[in-house]
Amino acid sequence: MVRDRMELNGGARDVAINYVTFRLDVLTAIAKHDASLVYERECSVSLKDLRVLRFVALEPGLAQGRLANLCYLEKTSTSKMVTALVKRGLLRRKIGTEDARQVRLHLTAHGKRVVDRCEVLGREIEGKMMSVLSEQERCVFEQCVERITAGLLLQRERAASGTEDQD
Repeated sequence: MVRDRMELNGGARDVAINYVTFRLDVLTAIAKHDASLVYERECSVSLKDLRVLRFVALEPGLAQGRLANLCYLEKTSTSKMVTALVKRGLLRRKIGTEDARQVRLHLTAHGKRVVDRCEVLGREIEGKMMSVLSEQERCVFEQCVERITAGLLLQRERAASGTEDQD
């Protein structure tokens, strides 16, 4: 348990900083920083750029609005990132055939090479990070992350529909 001394309401108090969300933030910050250094050095892309490229690789012709939702990014940020990735020759925009207002995104050949290279790097990075766990611990960790994520999404859905207390 991490403890810190904080000034609260005019007095110093020991505060436990053992919330899972805080610990996950620390873990994520460390992992993202280290991975970002590798991706930027090896492929000249940021982690956010790579997230966008990976989703477009998974779903060629992806609409920009859906991309923003999948990436958990603001639509304006996504638009700026897409514009920058198009200028760098990693993505191309195509007007939708069924709706001219829809812009569809596709990887360029260069973008595909970057995603492929980053996939190899990402598996290496994740392998090193997870190497401190046994195979059984990895499986349990993955199951826990999936259950917690599903539970949070269900809570969000229930809260949005006004059915929070139903079970």
